[in-house]
Amino acid sequence: MVVRGIDLAGLDLRGSDLSGARMEDVDLTEADLSQCVLRGTVFEGSELLGVNLTGSDLQGVDLSRSRLVTTKVAGADFRGAKIVQGDLTGSELRQVKVQGARLERCLLVGVRGEGVDFRGCDLLDSSFGGAKLAGALFVEARASQASFTEADLTRAMFVRTSAPFARFGGANLEDANLDGADLRGATFARARMARASLRGAKLVRSLWDHADARGARFDMSDLSFADLSHVMADMASFQKANLDRANLHRTSLASAVLSGANLGGVRKTDPDRAKAEDFSMGGRG
Repeated sequence: MVVRGIDLAGLDLRGSDLSGARMEDVDLTEADLSQCVLRGTVFEGSELLGVNLTGSDLQGVDLSRSRLVTTKVAGADFRGAKIVQGDLTGSELRQVKVQGARLERCLLVGVRGEGVDFRGCDLLDSSFGGAKLAGALFVEARASQASFTEADLTRAMFVRTSAPFARFGGANLEDANLDGADLRGATFARARMARASLRGAKLVRSLWDHADARGARFDMSDLSFADLSHVMADMASFQKANLDRANLHRTSLASAVLSGANLGGVRKTDPDRAKAEDFSMGGRG
């Protein structure tokens, strides 16, 4: 079945089997597709605003360039789905299966996805800004250039995740596990990283300005050329970490463990820069 460019807004298709159908540039706003079988169905460029997909099987579905804003997806199965440049802003993703899905360049701003399993997903250049993702699993996901700014990622798992140049500015990553993750060039400015684990992570040229990393574990991680300016790293552990030519300008390392760390070429607090910063802060007062 091939359907193109028609208005199906509000249509009741509950329990239908539309596997393999093509619905391109179709308006399905507020349609009821709950409990449907939609395996391999193509919805490319379609409007699915407020559509009900509760309990539906969407394995291998193609929702590229589609808008799913405020879509109801409780209990839906998106495993292996393809959603490129899709808009899922504000969607409720809890209890949704998405393992192995391709979610490239998608808008997932403000989604609720606590505990969701994103293992093996491709999240290239997608935006999770302000999302609620506490306890979510990103194990071995691919998230190059993805944005998690201001997101709640407490206790999230990024073990062996490939996320070079990802953005975590202002995010809450307290008690998160990023062991073995590839985070080269990633940004953690003003992120909350207390007690986070980044053992063996690749953090070359990562940016940490004013992050709170108290009690975090960086053991055996590669922080060469990283900018740790103004970072609070009290009681953090850097055992056997590579800090070659890292910038430690005004980094707080009270009670931090640095045994076996490579500190060659480390840049410590720059007096002139510190003086300029103090002057600037005094001027603001």
